[in-house]
Amino acid sequence: MPHATAHLIAVLTERGGVVRSRVLVENRISPGTVRSAVVSGEVIRPRKGWVALRDADGALVTAARHGVILTCRTQAKRLGLWVHEAAGASQDTTMRAVAQGLHLPR
Repeated sequence: MPHATAHLIAVLTERGGVVRSRVLVENRISPGTVRSAVVSGEVIRPRKGWVALRDADGALVTAARHGVILTCRTQAKRLGLWVHEAAGASQDTTMRAVAQGLHLPR
């Protein structure tokens, strides 16, 4: 793996596997390096302006793909924190988000 690609993978890994493209630019990763990594299948582009490891957390990739953010509750569950499940409360075990009228399935 070329040094530039290894640096790209390291930056993505350090930041949870999914980042905005500008984070890569801030870390001196060229658009050409990103393109090469996408073509080779080492990373994916869930949406314009976003780059992810191919094995990144599905909830993060889905959020990037649809332009939404994870709720505090969803993020807490991802991190293995205890989350109170009140009777009758919505079971937000994966990700449910609304963005511009879009309801993502659970």
